[in-house]
This record gives sequence, C-alpha cells and structure tokens, in this order.
Amino acid sequence: MTTQPQSGLSGHDPSDRASQGSPAMEARTERLLAFRVRVGHEQLLVRGCDRADALREARRRLCLELPRMWDVIQGLDDSRFDVTPMPEGVESVESNDCGSNLT
Repeated sequence: MTTQPQSGLSGHDPSDRASQGSPAMEARTERLLAFRVRVGHEQLLVRGCDRADALREARRRLCLELPRMWDVIQGLDDSRFDVTPMPEGVESVESNDCGSNLT
C-alpha cells in the first residue's frame, strides 16, 4: 500500500508562505467595506464585500453571541436587518474573508 504525501508536507516551509500575503488575499482585504448591521436591539459593525456578505457575517456573529437564538437569527428574513454602509476609514470593524463560509 502506498501513501500519498499530504499537502503542505512536500519539503516546503509553510511559514514562508504564511508570512507573505498573496496578492489575491491583499486585494480581497482592500475591497472590504464597513457596514453597521442592526436587528432588534442588537447592533454590529462588520466588514464585507457587499450587503449580502455583511449580513452573513452579522448572522454568524449574532449566532455566536446569542447561541440559544441561532434558529431565530437564521430564520429571520433579510428585510428585518438594517444594513447601513459606514464611511471610509472606519477602523473599529473586524475583517472578514470575502465570501467565505465562516466556521
């Protein structure tokens, strides 16, 4: 029985790649916009590529902050969320990988 090498174990130092951001990753980070997302009494500042991406990130974070409400949060219609773009230069917003399926 032969075993195939696992990715990342082919003799290359993974720390070299991790220390250097790829151009695609840097471009993706630069395109992120800041949004304020409000639903009910909760308000979050998030980054996203567009309104839909900001809404995904807000739902994810709300589910983490309010775990007993995850089914309600996921079941809410998008129209229940007030998503407002924030002005350029807002620094107090966490970054998010654009379009990623967040864990």
